[in-house]
Amino acid sequence: MHDDDYSYEVTMFSAMFKWTKDKFPSWRLLTKAPYEGDCEDYALTVAWLVAGRSKLRLIWHFLTWQSVFWFGLSREGRQMHTFLWNHGRGWIDNIFPRWSSACRHTRIMPFNIIPYVLAACALYGAF
Repeated sequence: MHDDDYSYEVTMFSAMFKWTKDKFPSWRLLTKAPYEGDCEDYALTVAWLVAGRSKLRLIWHFLTWQSVFWFGLSREGRQMHTFLWNHGRGWIDNIFPRWSSACRHTRIMPFNIIPYVLAACALYGAF
């Protein structure tokens, strides 16, 4: 698959994504419609799409810092928010669903523990 194919998939996913509030914090990979979730679900799914819909490649991207989740404050409303940075593409999230070279939110810290949690989940079949 070419890089343009990933961009198309991300664009189509973003167009169909509907934000819904979680009852409790969870990270879900949205593999089929309806694409409903919160900012964590959006970021995880976009990272998976960019990884070619491969869970192993997704884990590799996190372990090698090609994709990084960031925790911060949203520009609108100053709410706690999760967004994605991807090497070579930049920043994206459910509020601003197009790649950008500049982060549009206030960054607090990267989720550096997530790669190891995802790797453990994949090994135990949580996906």
